[in-house]
Formats: sequence, C-alpha cells, structure tokens
Amino acid sequence: MKHNTPEQSIPARPIPFLRFISRPFWRYAVATFFFVTVAQLLSIGLPFVLKLLIDALAHASGTKALTEALLHYGALYVALSTAMFIAWRVSGFCGINWLALSKAYSFRLLYEYITFHSYTYFSNRFAGAIANKISHASDGADDLMEDIVWHYYPSVLSLCGTGVLLFITDVRLALVFLILAVVLIALNIFLVKRRRPLIVAYAEASSLLRGVGVDLVTNMSSVRQFDRRLFERERLDQYIDDRTKKDITRDRSQEWGLLINNTLVVMAIIVMMFILARGVMAGVLTAGDVVLVVSLIWSTSYQLIFIGNMLNGFIRVYSEIEEGLTETLVAHDIVD
Repeated sequence: MKHNTPEQSIPARPIPFLRFISRPFWRYAVATFFFVTVAQLLSIGLPFVLKLLIDALAHASGTKALTEALLHYGALYVALSTAMFIAWRVSGFCGINWLALSKAYSFRLLYEYITFHSYTYFSNRFAGAIANKISHASDGADDLMEDIVWHYYPSVLSLCGTGVLLFITDVRLALVFLILAVVLIALNIFLVKRRRPLIVAYAEASSLLRGVGVDLVTNMSSVRQFDRRLFERERLDQYIDDRTKKDITRDRSQEWGLLINNTLVVMAIIVMMFILARGVMAGVLTAGDVVLVVSLIWSTSYQLIFIGNMLNGFIRVYSEIEEGLTETLVAHDIVD
C-alpha cells in the first residue's frame, strides 16, 4: 500500500521545486535579482547617454562647449558603465552562493528520498538511470535558475526598456518594435509547443543511453564472464542510433525556427530604418536619435532572433527536471 511520508512534501513540478530548494537561501536569491535588475537597467540607459552626448556635440559651438559636453556626458557614461559592471559582478558573487547551496540541498533531498523506496523500485530500474534522474533534476534546477536570473530576466528587462526608449524617440518605431516582439513571441511559443515532444524524446533517449552505459561498465565482469560483449555492444549501438536520430530531428526544427525569426527581424529593421530616414529628413529626429535607435536595434536583435532558442532551452531543461522529479518522487511502498 502507498504511504505518504514527510519527504513527499517535495514539489514534483519544476518551478515549485526551484522555489522549494531556494527557500533556505532566499537572501542570496533576492540580492542576486536586485543587482541583476540594477545592472540591466544601467545597461539599457547607456545608449541614451550616447544620444545625449552626440546631440550636445552637434549643438555645441566653440571648443569650450565641445569640451564641456564631452567631459560631462563622457564622465556620466564612464560612471554608469562602472556601476553596471560592479552590479553584474556583485550579482555573480551572490548568485554563486545561491545556486551552489540550492543545488547541494537538492541532491541531499532527492538522495534521501530514494532511500525510503522499497526493493521493488530499485529492481525495476537501472541503478545508473536512477542516479541520472537525480542529476537531471538537481543539475537541471541549477541550470534553469542560472538561465532565469542571467538570461531570461535580463532579456525581458531589455526588451521592455528598449520599447520605452523607442516610444520616447518616435511612437512609430515603438509600434513596429511592439508588433515584432508580439509576433515573434506568439510564433515561437507555437513552435516550441510543437517542438516539445521532440525535446522530451531526446531527453528520454539520452537518459536511457547513460543508464545503459553506466550499467554496462558497472557489470563488465559479468559481461565478460558470460561472453556477452557482442550482444551488449549491439544493444548499446541501438540506443546511440536512436539518440542520434532524435538529436538531428530536434536541432533541425530549431534551425527552421531561427530562419523564420531572422526573416521577421530583418523586415522590421528595414521598416525602422525607413522611419528613421524620414524623421531625419523632416528634422524631427536628430543624429543622437539615430545612434540611439541603431544601438537599441543592435543590442536587442540577438534576443529577438534567438527568442525561440531561449524558449527551447527553457523547455528542454524544464522537461529534464520534470522527468527526473517524476521518476524520483514516486510514492513510497510499504510492505505489510
């Protein structure tokens, strides 16, 4: 019969699991997010300082005015850059403690949990596969938290900040950027949903291959004793071939998504450059505005193009964590 133990309070879903293993170290987590926020906002503000510098230089008359403008905005740029770098590094030191301690806590919890399982649980599973599932859950949680705090979260801040600066510069530019972002996000969510079964299939094939490989090496003496080397090699080749096919299928679907993203981003850049040219000719936009917009487009184009990759990476790690937790956090059996 099934028995609910205290250990089963461990969440079996990835996001609640991340919160659960981070709870004892929440101060490090809050500090990390705070300094990442500061660093990213400063990073967004640097192109605007460049705009102010260029406009000041363009309107300055005489050597003294040029020198004052250069010193004033140059010093501001250096100060903001220094503060940004310091904030990034402080977030790194805080994040190191948060992630390392949370990962260790995760391993302790999951290995402690499996010690309560019955003999039946272990007899029906490869020993290597069980250890691999725990590694998927713990290492995956560490990877996902790192991606969230230093990739996904800063990207969201960057896109929002870019939209605000474009709106201040020209509403039409902000509208084009908003349409592009909405279309790309909606499109890539659709593509990711279609791609998720491929990612899950690859993760399962990888897990099986590692488990079979570990068991083969662990039991090598028995393999040699019963002269089963050829059989085990052929069996391992089947797992390798299956994993390779699923790997190629997964990556090809990713490349098609990148091709679509590249096309849409290039089309949006062409429209935005046309708006810029019209604005400059009409005297509405300045040289500083052009530099600002080009800097923003350059800094966010990578994020927009690879938004599908970020979603795919999130789903891949999420699926690995989910797979590991589902297999590990099975209800314990008690033999009467």
